Amino acid sequence: MLEYDLSKYLELYLYVVGCSIASYCYQVCLIKLCLVVYDRKNITISGNIISIPERLSQVVDFVHDESMVLLTAPNEALFFLHSLNIVNTNEIKFGELLKIVEDNFEKGDFQNGALVLGSMASGYVLIERENSKPQEGIGILVDALLFEQNLIPLCKPEIANALADQSARLIEQILKLFSLVGSLGTIISLQKDIETALQMIEIAWSPEFRKTVFALRDLTSLLASVFREDKYAQLNLLRKALMAVSEIKNSLHTIDMTGSKRQKKLLEVVLNSLGEIIQQEFMLVANVQYVSEGLDQEHITRQVRKLIGQVEQRLRALIVLKYEQRYGKEWISQIEAVYPKMYSHWVLNHKREQSAFKNYNDHAPDILEFAGFDDLSELISSQWKLFQSCLDFGFESRNQAIFYDKMKQITKVRNPLAHNRIVPENEILRARVLCTDILLALDSGGVSSM
Repeated sequence: MLEYDLSKYLELYLYVVGCSIASYCYQVCLIKLCLVVYDRKNITISGNIISIPERLSQVVDFVHDESMVLLTAPNEALFFLHSLNIVNTNEIKFGELLKIVEDNFEKGDFQNGALVLGSMASGYVLIERENSKPQEGIGILVDALLFEQNLIPLCKPEIANALADQSARLIEQILKLFSLVGSLGTIISLQKDIETALQMIEIAWSPEFRKTVFALRDLTSLLASVFREDKYAQLNLLRKALMAVSEIKNSLHTIDMTGSKRQKKLLEVVLNSLGEIIQQEFMLVANVQYVSEGLDQEHITRQVRKLIGQVEQRLRALIVLKYEQRYGKEWISQIEAVYPKMYSHWVLNHKREQSAFKNYNDHAPDILEFAGFDDLSELISSQWKLFQSCLDFGFESRNQAIFYDKMKQITKVRNPLAHNRIVPENEILRARVLCTDILLALDSGGVSSM
């Protein structure tokens, strides 16, 4: 095994380009060779395997998934490729794009291969956005952005310019996804990715935006400290963050230059979403503080167990209703086809329970009763259009991500509670408020308690 540190990455890249690629890596996916340039840490080569960033490898895994289903790439992702006339993008599929990347690398045309890869990453992210996982999309786009930035110095001027244009598009997509995030916790988990995107904005955008970028970086650092404090300090920090958002928006309005309207609009959307998210967290922390007064933890824990049970029961009933409306009586077959691993897990647990209670003739639970809490979240998020009218939290563009984040936070409490493990009091209180939010949304959406 050979290891190459950062100082060796360019030397290694030039070495790989000079090799006979076919003999060097045999049938190894050639995309991995180009991605060596990206790796800013140690590069490990074992035989003919080269390690690559995990999140970018997801793109390759996605286009060659287990079922070998080739998804049609969204037109938005392929617009840039079409403008360059690199490939014919009419109804092109992700699997075909991967083949184009491999062909380009095999010919030694790493630059065009990188452009196709960027559009693949963009398309993957657009699909993830539909699945209410903007945080995963942001991570992948940031990896692609860093990769392209490392390639630019190695390219001919016309390709370098094309890569720079694509990098600007990736930054814009990152900002769009950032505005769809559903909770402060997700923002904090994305801090490094957001800082990277902001650093790239400093390089790629006009100098007039630097003051805004610096202020946004300070704001994300402030937000990252919120969860390290007690309830009372959190409220003070969140007030300070809200004031910072207002000041940044005012500063942004003073920027007046030709060609800046689109970029200003993107930042305004991000700031508006940030303000909403911080306000949500402020109300959540305030509610947590309020509901804890006069109640002991044992009483609140019993309440939360009951509330989580109500959320599960009502979401299961809602899934049956909406999936049956959409797919008919055979709706469960749709779930089995799209989520074979999830469904097989339900079947396995169902069989175990049938065996355990085989002496009871009236014990016949529905298969959906064996869906986990996170399974319910996935089934709803993946078909959001069926459910959006029933789960309105007051933020149309972010309702899907807000629901997904609430469910993720409740799951963090629900699983240890189910096994009678101790959960921190503050997390119990948060789960109480979050469950109530979902139940109230269901009530407002006209979903009966059944």
